[in-house]
Amino acid sequence: RDRGGAGRLLPGILIDVENDRVVTEDLSMPHSPRLNAGTLWVLDSGRGYLCRVDAGSGKAEQVAFCTGFARGLSFWRGYALVGTSLPRDGAFKGLELEANVKARDGESRCGAYIIDTRQGDILHWIRFDGAVRELFDASFIPGVRAPMCVGLGNPEMRTLITFDGEASGSTAEAVA
Repeated sequence: RDRGGAGRLLPGILIDVENDRVVTEDLSMPHSPRLNAGTLWVLDSGRGYLCRVDAGSGKAEQVAFCTGFARGLSFWRGYALVGTSLPRDGAFKGLELEANVKARDGESRCGAYIIDTRQGDILHWIRFDGAVRELFDASFIPGVRAPMCVGLGNPEMRTLITFDGEASGSTAEAVA
């Protein structure tokens, strides 16, 4: 549904579809709900927080604040990776996020945060400038030391595709 204008002020909900019940209604534009180590997590994007949700009571605990519209959440060994985006129209109009960023004398950023889920501390962050203004997901890639992006039209793509149990590049031509 359209969340522009006054719709942004409506509460955001988290639903347990298996049991057909609302878990919480205390969110603003929730994004990326995840279960990690038996704990329910969600990004309260309209406010800028990574939240831990008590599935029984529905209470959303704000764990860490990220200066940007939070989208994309991943976990690895007690750490959360949260992606953030810049506002599409220059401001987070009508969202608590705008006031929360200003209250910290900060500015919105497109980037990624590494957060200690036990303490709520932001351990590292990176800002993306230039043409990149929005992130839609974020993920840890365990066991990978030097990930890279290669465009689909790049000839190097043929040598980089591998499938489980097959030699590097052996089926790349079928994909390319």
